[in-house]
Amino acid sequence: MKAIVVIGAGGLGREALDILKRSLHHTYKILGFIDDNIELHGTIINDYPVLGGCEWFKENPNTLAVCAIGDNYIRKSVTDRAKENGANFTSVIDPSATIGYGLKIGEGVIIVQGNTITSNVTIGNHVYVNIDCSVAHDDVLEDYVNICPGVQLSGNVTLKEGVMVYTGAIIAPGVTVGKWAEVGAGAVVLKDVPDYMLVAGIPANIKKDVRSRHNWKT
Repeated sequence: MKAIVVIGAGGLGREALDILKRSLHHTYKILGFIDDNIELHGTIINDYPVLGGCEWFKENPNTLAVCAIGDNYIRKSVTDRAKENGANFTSVIDPSATIGYGLKIGEGVIIVQGNTITSNVTIGNHVYVNIDCSVAHDDVLEDYVNICPGVQLSGNVTLKEGVMVYTGAIIAPGVTVGKWAEVGAGAVVLKDVPDYMLVAGIPANIKKDVRSRHNWKT
């Protein structure tokens, strides 16, 4: 039986653990969490141990992993570091999710409970699809996208690399959201969003360039 760990011992990590327990417990042995916060090492979270940081994979190269970190920049940094240490990633889909024909899915994807993903959707690597979202036909979610609870994507939507869509946002048919852009909670997006821009409101308008943040990085 193959072993699997969850990278990230926070709230999303606990959610991902629940998905593993519901969907993969007959196929994989769940070992616990990996987290770079050394204060958590050796502790028990939701009955599973925090085994160590990303360097743990050096001694356990055959262990599979999913990364459940909400911040897209940090998720990219951590998955890159985990790969450098020998991690191998798999994808997990909650049994309650409805999946249509022709889904193309990368590695390290997490699709949690209550989601509806219809036909011919393409999902890249290390994408997080949170609770009760709808992803319509021919949508494309590139690497490191994160869509928060209750997001509704109409058909032929493209979310470029690193896009964050916050809770309850709606994106109209055919819209492209540029790389590392953000869509505010409850926004209704009717037109394309440029790279690196935060949009919000009904209808959504550009509010600022997220590269102005002190912690911004690609």
